Amino acid sequence: MKKEEIQNKLAKLRNGTYTNITFVSDVISNKDNKEHRVQKVVKAVVRLGIAYSHISAVANKARPIDTNEPDKLPWGEWDPECGYLIAHKGTHYLRCTVSRSPNHHRTVTYLLDGKPATKEEVMPLTRASEWTPREDEYVFNPKIENILTLGKEGA
Repeated sequence: MKKEEIQNKLAKLRNGTYTNITFVSDVISNKDNKEHRVQKVVKAVVRLGIAYSHISAVANKARPIDTNEPDKLPWGEWDPECGYLIAHKGTHYLRCTVSRSPNHHRTVTYLLDGKPATKEEVMPLTRASEWTPREDEYVFNPKIENILTLGKEGA
């Protein structure tokens, strides 16, 4: 999606809103399989407009949070036109908070050279590091150009 499309959709939302999102991202191929393109398509319910320091799992961790700059990012800067977006090196990302509701499930599918594939088919073609779970699964930031749907149409 384009930045303007995202901004129009976000303008109708309140902070903390649950919404559907579908996005695609590239999975890095290993050195022996550079000729293949592996992509991950994610459909999820996320919350938008949540300050990182206000996520209960983060607030409960025994680590200091700088209360003078609670929204400071480790990389990039908040887009001055839209508080949901992060700007970094000419690219914009949407800050999404993972929904912890048991009613919200994330589905992941894979594409191998543009065709549907299973996780088992694509794993041997990609770097092992692509499959290591991240420690911080509270937020993620898809590139806005990789967002396919946002809002009700993403259901």
